[in-house]
Amino acid sequence: MPALPSYAIVLSLGDSIMMALRNNTDIRNYYDSYESSQLSLGLEESEFTVTVTPNISYSAEDGTQTVQTYGVDLERKIPFGTTFGASVQTNVYKDDDTGGSYSSMATVSVTQPLLKGAGTLYNTASLLSATESNIQQARSLELAKQSLVIDCVSSYCSIIEYQQMRQSYEKSYERAKELLTQAKVKLEIGTVSKMDVYRAELAMLEAKNSLITYEETISNAVDDFKLLLGMPLDSELVLNEKVFNYDENIIDLDDALETAINNRLELKTYKENIAAYERNVLIAKSNLAPPLDLTLSANFLGTGDVFSESTNLNDEGWSVAISSSFDIERKSERVGYLNSIITLNRQRRELNQYMDEIRLEVKSNHRNVLQNYKKINLQKKSVQASEKQLEFTLLRYSSGDIDNLGVIEAEENVTQARIQYYSAITNYIVSRYRLKKSIGTLDVTIYE
Repeated sequence: MPALPSYAIVLSLGDSIMMALRNNTDIRNYYDSYESSQLSLGLEESEFTVTVTPNISYSAEDGTQTVQTYGVDLERKIPFGTTFGASVQTNVYKDDDTGGSYSSMATVSVTQPLLKGAGTLYNTASLLSATESNIQQARSLELAKQSLVIDCVSSYCSIIEYQQMRQSYEKSYERAKELLTQAKVKLEIGTVSKMDVYRAELAMLEAKNSLITYEETISNAVDDFKLLLGMPLDSELVLNEKVFNYDENIIDLDDALETAINNRLELKTYKENIAAYERNVLIAKSNLAPPLDLTLSANFLGTGDVFSESTNLNDEGWSVAISSSFDIERKSERVGYLNSIITLNRQRRELNQYMDEIRLEVKSNHRNVLQNYKKINLQKKSVQASEKQLEFTLLRYSSGDIDNLGVIEAEENVTQARIQYYSAITNYIVSRYRLKKSIGTLDVTIYE
């Protein structure tokens, strides 16, 4: 093996996955979406914090009279729907003829919905939705990471596979050159015909063409892999071929099915969505009731020629109000309630269907793992048998019992058997990762 350039980056499969999880463009986009959902969650949480709103205004009439207003409003809503409010405001009146005056007012109020809008279910629905959305966005990020891991494994193993295939054709090319030399020697001594030379030369050219093809294939695959990892295309990359030491332990199908039902993140999302739709039904039902709000307020007012006199707030008052305004027929609310029930029932049906789809996916992936494992063993035996056939054919050719056509065919059988063997290993390794993802056991955290 030629010496590696001093600047070459040598990556194991695990190193490659870690690099992709850090630098892959699509994954960075998923991180951005997750951060955006966190901001939305923080915004919903702020609904139940104190809101401070300053008020400042200035107006003038005919250039002789001005009114300046300075105030601040405070409001806080609690999950039961109760809204507490407080405000302080001072008005400053300036007149060139009469001088000026001040008026200050403080107001404290409590508003409680009695029918529509009352209760924690109604008032925390948006917060719960934002919380679930944030959790689901985190799951989407996790699933994207798992898909990226599989893409890395597939690309990494494919490159190793192509490199192994190239080595097979290098051996085939060297043997073809040797066979051509032997054919020329035998032609000179008259033990073979010109046809043997032509066949050997053609076999050598075909092997050389295959080498060139695989060189190009490897270069393209490596460039695609660099993009997947977020690496510069001009960087030198060397992969560790030990990845072909595969694990032979395969999970039992029944265990895989049970694990998938318990672990799949998508199922957790479906169940949370059903809970959210159940809340929506209850909220839509509560919306059938008319709004009826009770408001208690107390006002304190003070006036004076100077600001300090207006702050005495000598005048006091209080009020009780009950307000309501609604459409008698409540058509929109009734339709909304019926639609919420339809949506809930549809989501429940989709959950049952998705569980069946997961079972089919797990069965298919499990079957692929088993089949690919069997293919590895079969192709390994095929390689051994074809190599023995080649040895026997070479002995017969050396003794002059056959021409070189049998040798060329035997050599091609060896090469094809090795290609199928390496392909079976790649398919087996990738199918194992796909099975892990389908049953929810593909742990991405070990690469982070």
